[in-house]
Amino acid sequence: MRATAATAVAAAVAAAVAAAATAKTPLLSKEEYERRLERSLQYIEGAAGNTFHCCKEDCHGWCFYGPGLNRFPCPCCNSVNCVNCRAIHDPMNCKEYQAYLVREAEKNEELKQSLNQLQVSS
Repeated sequence: MRATAATAVAAAVAAAVAAAATAKTPLLSKEEYERRLERSLQYIEGAAGNTFHCCKEDCHGWCFYGPGLNRFPCPCCNSVNCVNCRAIHDPMNCKEYQAYLVREAEKNEELKQSLNQLQVSS
């Protein structure tokens, strides 16, 4: 009896898969597919631990990183991110950017906080 039920379920699943493969309408709308894909990518990015997210506001680009990765050219927005500084400071190099932060930190509290974060993480 169990084998018959399992066989029936397997046959039903196989039929559903075959029907979906030949269906003229997709199983998910484009919007639903994009929403699920975005959620899956956000989960992977958060769970992996060795990821870097693009610093440009509202950009969804990110990468896995390891030793030696200093720059991340974002494929979504084309910004060049500095992984070490966790900032977009192209065309300045890291030393120029940090000197800029020191100069500007005297005038701007937000930059002062960024500079403090850089010094803590270095």
